[in-house]
Amino acid sequence: MAPGTDMPTEITANAAVFAGLLLGLGCLAGLGFLLRFRDLKSRFHPGCTALRASGLSLPDAGAVLALMIGAELTAVFMGEMAARIPGMADDTALQLSLTLQGLVVPLLTVIAAVVLYRSRDSGQPLLCMRKLSPGNALGTALGGYLAMMPGAMLISTAALLLFTRLGFDINPQPLVELLGDAEASPGLRLQVVVMALFCAPLFEEFMFRGLLLPALLRHYAPGTAITAVSLLFAVMHLHLLSMPALCFIAAVFSLAYILTRSILVPVLMHVFFNAGTLAAVYLLETG
Repeated sequence: MAPGTDMPTEITANAAVFAGLLLGLGCLAGLGFLLRFRDLKSRFHPGCTALRASGLSLPDAGAVLALMIGAELTAVFMGEMAARIPGMADDTALQLSLTLQGLVVPLLTVIAAVVLYRSRDSGQPLLCMRKLSPGNALGTALGGYLAMMPGAMLISTAALLLFTRLGFDINPQPLVELLGDAEASPGLRLQVVVMALFCAPLFEEFMFRGLLLPALLRHYAPGTAITAVSLLFAVMHLHLLSMPALCFIAAVFSLAYILTRSILVPVLMHVFFNAGTLAAVYLLETG
């Protein structure tokens, strides 16, 4: 790639090709899903019933969420303190902070949820895990991801235009910005990739779809429960520009969990989504 004025043109072209590919495949996948789930109503209500018979109670799920938030705030504070230690390299401090937030906090939260679940001895499963063949799970998740992307891209573009018009500063999410930083070490970039493709999908789906959604479904209408979980999921990412699209994406993940009655499907959809984001960052970075 030639430096200077040619770079933005090439980046725009790469982004346009990638976006066009996603849009085209997404429209085809959307048509396929309309045909496969044309009996949506007959699948939706049994799915809600199955989810209500899993997970923790609403107070217990709320306690686990509060623990997660407290642990995250503690991890952020510890990361900030580590960055101020004399002689500590910036990348080392960032890796420590990412390890705390992306691995230690999720592990502690999952352990707490499992201990709480076992102590209740409710006789119901912690997660809804209807048996699916690997091919069925992968195909459903990939199709769901592709079908979701046109809507997500439309909402993201609308949010970008709105926030730009309102005068907000437009910056990418911190992890995305870090991945695109040419000065970041290979080890730090690898850690971001591992977190995006493995840690985040597993933990976030366990927490939001696996625990919170079933707990809310027992007390509220499905639309209210899905909306509440989706808003919380978007807010927890602490990035204003991404919130509208993340709210939509979270609602699709919740719908996928309800329709398939398997937490594996939204986990895989989450993996595909994060992988697509990483691919977009790579294309923008390399031109």
